[in-house]
Amino acid sequence: MARPRFSVAAAAAAAAAIAAAAAAAGVATGAAADTPMTDADTLDALRRYLRIRTDHPLPDYAGAVGYLRTLCTRAGMTSVTHTLVAAKPILLCTRSGTATEGGGEGGGARGVLLNSHTDVVPAEAAKWSVPPFAAAELNGSIYARGVQDMKTIGIQYIAAVSRLPPLPRPIYLSFVPDEEIGGIDGMGALVDSLHFPPLRVGVALDEGLPTPTSRLRLFTGERQPWWVSIRVTGSPGHGATLPPSTAAGRLGAVLAAVAAYRGEQATRMGPPVKASLGEVVGVNVVYLNAGVANPAVPAGYAMNMIPSSAEAGLDVRVPPTVAAADVEAAILRWLSAGCINGATASLPGGGTQPPMFEWATVCPGLSFRYTHKVDVPVVSSLAAADSGAFAPALTGALDAAGVAWDEDIFPAATDARFLRDRGVPVYGMSVMTATPELLHTHDERLAIAAVADGVRVYEAVVGALAAVPLTAADGKEGGADHSEL
Repeated sequence: MARPRFSVAAAAAAAAAIAAAAAAAGVATGAAADTPMTDADTLDALRRYLRIRTDHPLPDYAGAVGYLRTLCTRAGMTSVTHTLVAAKPILLCTRSGTATEGGGEGGGARGVLLNSHTDVVPAEAAKWSVPPFAAAELNGSIYARGVQDMKTIGIQYIAAVSRLPPLPRPIYLSFVPDEEIGGIDGMGALVDSLHFPPLRVGVALDEGLPTPTSRLRLFTGERQPWWVSIRVTGSPGHGATLPPSTAAGRLGAVLAAVAAYRGEQATRMGPPVKASLGEVVGVNVVYLNAGVANPAVPAGYAMNMIPSSAEAGLDVRVPPTVAAADVEAAILRWLSAGCINGATASLPGGGTQPPMFEWATVCPGLSFRYTHKVDVPVVSSLAAADSGAFAPALTGALDAAGVAWDEDIFPAATDARFLRDRGVPVYGMSVMTATPELLHTHDERLAIAAVADGVRVYEAVVGALAAVPLTAADGKEGGADHSEL
């Protein structure tokens, strides 16, 4: 498939729209205050960033933040580093707004936050065509861990902001650690800190996903991860016997019920429903543990003993459009399949969900617990009545730039959930059309042409968001209140 290109005509239309919006807000527009990053500058910056090893378990956050800070300074932004958790710096770069009404940053205007994470997942170098941290070019693409997820976007943000004229609203770029391992010490720490409220964030952009089609995916919500452990206990026995129930057998019955439910959800992705992955409940078995260890035998386990316990872990993903109570009920149905003598799984303590990490026995010998359970069932609306003028500015800029798009729910978890939980509308997008989705896989790559295309789209979108006229809501104290926008 030929890559859809950001046309010159569309670029001119998007630039005109930004200038018109800024003029309507009473802002004189002109050249950006500092030397804009060229396409060549952007590509060079990206390669240098990709070569900084920020893969777990030993990410070089200091090296990444130091380099990004230099780029922000060159792009005319101020910057500050917050180390809220030892060895995990958060970089915040600021392009001030020109609005003068009210008090606070940007003259009281709520700001536009562009978030990206600095960490990447590990890479198995032996399975790559080129070294994964060399940012090598092959067949017109850059191969590197993090080129899709999501170092390119961070560099595109900087380049886009460097090209913008003065605009009413402040623009913030946050570069946070640890998204790939949950984000608690990154964006989670930032939104919980005293540094976040003064930013008065009105709208935010975060990562999306590449798409093999020509249509950009605009993510307005994300599935919530629930990590569930299931444990079954019973009596041990000789491997030659046939007891009526065993721990492993009962666990197998539970997993069979899980598999049936999983199949039902997968069927919804086909006709006639044709739901996206983000719109169905996901569930996968991620670990199994049973057996009596015996290193003296070839298998490593005693092959003539029935184990007295068996355990499994499930990664459950709940769309924000699905009621949590419905999934909690489904989990109990799965567990009921492992109960014996016709018993039905039920929650102790009057039916309330167990506290995090605490095992809850639902029938004799069978218990479960949550080790992670996100409860942020929020969708950032694209309707003007719900999001103020920000959503129309975003979608209008995409349309003016000639970008075809579809609304979707992100199938995994991102830092956006921390912001949505604080009432900030967040829209996730990766300007990577006609691109195979290769996050976390071998040979992660991105076409070189897509880097420049993305900058121009972000220039249009960010410019439109920062040009949204101020209203009475901007004079209020606090963060993302869109009731009067």
